Amino acid sequence: MNRITIFHYHLLPGGVTNVILLGAAALIRHYPDLQLLRLVCGREENIDTIRNKIEHEIDASGLIGDSLKFEICVEPEINYAEIHTLISSEATVHLAQKLIRKFGDSFWWIHNYQLGKNPLFTAAVTHIAETIPEQKLLLQIHDFPECARYDNLDRLYRAGVKNPYPVSNNTAFALINGRDTEVLKSAGISADRIFLLNNPVEHEGTCSSAVSAEKAAELKTRFFNYYRNSFPAVNPEAKLVFYPVRTIRRKNALEAGLLAAVSEQPVNLVLSLPGVSDQEQRYSDLCEQCFHEGLIPGIWGSGVDNNPAVPPYPEMLQLCDLILSSSVQEGFGYLFINSVQLGVPLVARNLDILDGIRGIFPTAHTSFYNSFSIPYSKAGAEELKKRYRIKLDNLASYISESALDDIRAKINNFGAEGIIDFSYIPVEQQADILKNVNESTDLGSEIHKLNETLMKTIYRQLNNGRYESDISTDDFSLKSHSNTLEGIISSLYSGDGSSVIRKNTIQQKLLDSFAEPQYMRLLYDY
Repeated sequence: MNRITIFHYHLLPGGVTNVILLGAAALIRHYPDLQLLRLVCGREENIDTIRNKIEHEIDASGLIGDSLKFEICVEPEINYAEIHTLISSEATVHLAQKLIRKFGDSFWWIHNYQLGKNPLFTAAVTHIAETIPEQKLLLQIHDFPECARYDNLDRLYRAGVKNPYPVSNNTAFALINGRDTEVLKSAGISADRIFLLNNPVEHEGTCSSAVSAEKAAELKTRFFNYYRNSFPAVNPEAKLVFYPVRTIRRKNALEAGLLAAVSEQPVNLVLSLPGVSDQEQRYSDLCEQCFHEGLIPGIWGSGVDNNPAVPPYPEMLQLCDLILSSSVQEGFGYLFINSVQLGVPLVARNLDILDGIRGIFPTAHTSFYNSFSIPYSKAGAEELKKRYRIKLDNLASYISESALDDIRAKINNFGAEGIIDFSYIPVEQQADILKNVNESTDLGSEIHKLNETLMKTIYRQLNNGRYESDISTDDFSLKSHSNTLEGIISSLYSGDGSSVIRKNTIQQKLLDSFAEPQYMRLLYDY
């Protein structure tokens, strides 16, 4: 099949849109005899930018005239949608038929269809997968609603959408990390319908910074000075620590802020993008406020500022002294791979999704940490455990009792030694800690001492300088991405594969697989 349609709720700047752009580039450069490339999204914003980038890619490839047709279509019915009532079968069938009528001339590659951002779209996609065998679909899962996104899951449940994981010969699943492939297999999806599809990266192979030290210093000084009036804690002489993410709860951004605040070596933490969804706006606003009040040394939201003094994302990667990630949950995380490709030292929270790719990270220039400790009173720990128990009780309708009992046992150890991992306390308390550190050098010193090994690691990586990596990232190349897609599509059109239906238990098994304290953090409730 050489006609491909890619679906996503929107094409706003961010992780999935970046995957779509790079996936499109992979197809344009490497997919054999591609005749149609179509993007379908639910809103108009940013589509002109995306169109220009893809058309530029097509022009550069020489695929002009009738050899490749490219279009972007907007279907408002697949945009994010708050649905609080049961979806009728008529509405599901209506949307399914509309999508088939307009786009059924192609193979479908659908991103995050089951996330709970639009239950009607989820229902329509599931209906098509189960009832229209001639329509072939690749369902790419970046995030599971069963993993800490209980608001999203509740939105699906209220709409009557459960177990949206079709098992049929016309459907394949693409996962972006090894952990998720194993989780989906264990939940009951046939292994021959599950594929690891690494997110493609911008630069194939490895490279190092092309910016001279003198030029980098000049650009950083201009960048820092531009923001001094907006963010009072910016230090023009400090190192640039880059956290290139949206300000959403799972990125745990206030932890990165506290690491910067207690650092004995001056740093400017640059947090690049705001949160955009209604669910994340409150958290994003709080983080922005902490930067504006000078509680966090650095700059917030530079990724949406088009001023010439603000380096764009690729250039920022080449200017920064360190990439930092305090994220507690990722599907893939481009910043991890970018650090290796561009030879930028990396310090990041240790995540299980990295287990299959740890070999690409040079140990001398990459450090992972498991916790960031703060002092915590016995009374505070008891209150914290109480809040977690209440949360678990409220999740009893989702998670099996045996899984809940396992989590309760682990939570009982919180604060046992007068300390707690910062990421497990409520967001309001995280912000208070930041304020207290700015008011009391004693607290900052105590936190620094509790995390002395981590802080020394950060200083070492900050001063290591950039490096040239001899580790291959070819598995993440555009060519590898296209080859994997070609294999998936061929498998669907060949008619191979089983169609064992075990869908009634899939979602429950997914819920229990993610029933761990790390996915229950109060951070997600803010």
